[in-house]
Amino acid sequence: MASSPRAYLLQQRAADADQVELNALRSGRAVIAGGTDDEQLVGVLDDSTGDLAPLRGGEPWQLGDLVYDDSVGPIHEELSRRASGLQDAYPFELEDSALVHDSGRRSGIYEFLLAASFSTHEGNRHAQLPRLFERVATRLIESYFGRNARSRHFGWPRDDNASFEDA
Repeated sequence: MASSPRAYLLQQRAADADQVELNALRSGRAVIAGGTDDEQLVGVLDDSTGDLAPLRGGEPWQLGDLVYDDSVGPIHEELSRRASGLQDAYPFELEDSALVHDSGRRSGIYEFLLAASFSTHEGNRHAQLPRLFERVATRLIESYFGRNARSRHFGWPRDDNASFEDA
């Protein structure tokens, strides 16, 4: 849970960008606005439009456009930030209002971590995905900090079956 409104917005932006990436991974191409599909489904964007009415005035369709732009723009910014940071290691290409999975730049690890982060199948045959995700992420962070860095996996089950307190 995010501790501040800003942290919540950053977390939401990242989750929406993940959603677009997963759609592009599945289909080869995804419209960036698809990152707002869940918000549209539950009416969050409609609620925001109503909240803006007293502040901005205007027609409902105009307010709807403003809310839509305010929600899609940050997703595009987050995807651009990822593309800029990872450069050739980023397995997607931004094309105007779409994200395309670039088969020539598949990294394997990025796609795996993305797919595994959406896995919530605890207790069935897919339960290993989130567990493997945690272990791979732990090793990647350790690698990032250099060869003298040490890491410890705190997820469950732990590799050495230590209690949380002992870990």
